[in-house]
Amino acid sequence: MGFHSKFYIGSWEIFQKKLIYITLKHQWIDLPTDAGGFVDYYKNYSPTDSRKNAAFKIDTAVLDQKKWDDVFSWKYLFRNSDGTPISSDTTLPTATEQSKMYLISSSFSDLERDVHMSLIEEYDNSLDKGFIRLALREADFGNKTFPKDFSDQAIALAKEDPPDSAALPNTPYLPMIENLSIYYKSSVSFNVNSTSASTEDDDIVEQFFHIEPFGNYEVDKTKISNTIVPKIEAEGSLFIGIDNIKAPQTLSLLIQVAEGSANPEKEQQEVTWYYLSDNNWLPFDQYALLSDSTNGLLTSGIITLDIQRNISIGNSRLSPDLYWLKASVAKDSDAVCDIIDIKAQAINASFVDQNNDPKFLENALEAGTISKLLNADASVKKIEQPYASSDGKPPEKEKAFYTRVSERLRHKNRAITIWDYEHLILEKFPKVYKVKCVNHTSFDGTITDYSETAPGHVSLVVIANVQNKNAVDPLRPLASLDQLSEIASFVDKIKPPCVTLHVKNPIYEEITVDFKVKFNAGIDAGYYISKLREEIKHFLSPWSSDCTTDIVFGGRIHKSVILNFVEERSYVDYVTCFKMFHIVKDNSSISIKEVDEALAQTSVSIIGSAKTHIIEEIAARETDQCKCDDNIIVSTEALTAIDNC
Repeated sequence: MGFHSKFYIGSWEIFQKKLIYITLKHQWIDLPTDAGGFVDYYKNYSPTDSRKNAAFKIDTAVLDQKKWDDVFSWKYLFRNSDGTPISSDTTLPTATEQSKMYLISSSFSDLERDVHMSLIEEYDNSLDKGFIRLALREADFGNKTFPKDFSDQAIALAKEDPPDSAALPNTPYLPMIENLSIYYKSSVSFNVNSTSASTEDDDIVEQFFHIEPFGNYEVDKTKISNTIVPKIEAEGSLFIGIDNIKAPQTLSLLIQVAEGSANPEKEQQEVTWYYLSDNNWLPFDQYALLSDSTNGLLTSGIITLDIQRNISIGNSRLSPDLYWLKASVAKDSDAVCDIIDIKAQAINASFVDQNNDPKFLENALEAGTISKLLNADASVKKIEQPYASSDGKPPEKEKAFYTRVSERLRHKNRAITIWDYEHLILEKFPKVYKVKCVNHTSFDGTITDYSETAPGHVSLVVIANVQNKNAVDPLRPLASLDQLSEIASFVDKIKPPCVTLHVKNPIYEEITVDFKVKFNAGIDAGYYISKLREEIKHFLSPWSSDCTTDIVFGGRIHKSVILNFVEERSYVDYVTCFKMFHIVKDNSSISIKEVDEALAQTSVSIIGSAKTHIIEEIAARETDQCKCDDNIIVSTEALTAIDNC
């Protein structure tokens, strides 16, 4: 390797970019490890050889516009693992340290970016850029002088009295690289929400993607509303994938829901429908939603959509093989019912009486009963009835007829008095167990929003049928949002125009107890603690176990009544340290107070049981004590009445 020998390194990937720096990391093969460095290695060469007093230096240049531009000059070819150059008197690194040697380039600020650079495979004079060059600046490693230096030393050694310094020179070191790694840093900046970004600019090749739960998509840089991370505005969304759409066309979807599973304590939410077109969610306009019998996904029904022509497949945000629809709610997603199933191409089938048995409609038509058309149609491949029928109502019986007619003659289908409101709703909605009308009262569902001095306001408090298996809490039978909205729509048409109507569920105020109990001998405490807890629930909320029990608004309950109930259980010996707590939930706050008497706070409140009660077994009677509210400790043997504690 002689003077100005060159080593070329090329890369299409690296040199098309705007570079900040390049680092070359390599490992030499058989690097001399003499203690004196290259001075000792070349000590038997000619005394004038520059390798004996200087380290090897190189020039580094980068090819740009067919010219070699110096990146840096007079740099050292050999460096230690910490980057310091190896000079003439420096000990060379050991073989294990050689892999840590590297070269560092300087700034490439003058090297312009070229996104259209052609792919390169080898170096030739026609290339504009794509290579970096390393060239020896000084010594040639002794390849030229080695024959003469070797012969001079051999002659000196052949003399009868050779000088002490005479010795054969080492073979010139031939630098060879065992492995080479290139590290580089490149950066580019662009505006992801600037209208100045034009798709016609050939130099703009950067792509910015948003990653979503089910896929990703490229952000349109021409929009000014782009964000760094995806902005999900809806709290909850339902995605529906459909194939074989021939847009534009009409699509009917049967959406089966668990009716009553929506949280009735939340307000009904508006459901917005979208379709996916070229990775963009576009809303259906008001005319494209042809019909919706689900009342905003609160009951099972059919939704009919006019599928737009620009709906597309091949989207990367979701499976590219399907057309996608989306139903979203902005907040309170639990105010929508749980989805059981979705079927496409759905239609309604209605029963037509053909002198059938009058009792026919008392029972629903079981799923799968309808399986084919009466008159075959070649365009219809299959008929399926996935669920049982609904809304069947047998002929009205004579007693019910006279009751309805009598009530109609009284209220004349107009909601004027309290009696009118209540009986109109009970007659129209048989699934409602009880309804209470409170005049000049404003009630929006919480105690904070409750006012009995609101002229012109009428509040209807509805209690759902306790047999509703989808209720959020069986101890607190709440009408579904679908029921409440249907009642509000019905009454709004027959009430006076000056009335402001409120249709809500009642306020359930809870009672929980905390006490110690001693069971009779031989009782399984674990089983009977659970049994006693359930019996207390049924005592405080009898409607949870007996649907014929009336649910009473307002009222009060004394601690002694619950004490007496517990003490009368056949498996209970005695009770001590009994406490009763009154729990009232209002919006996000909860009030818990220890009381001797729980009094309903409003006329639309119902006092019932909490979900759990704290019961502790007394294991050893002779050692048990009860700490009363007056801080007096009383032995259990001395108790003559339960009220002493």
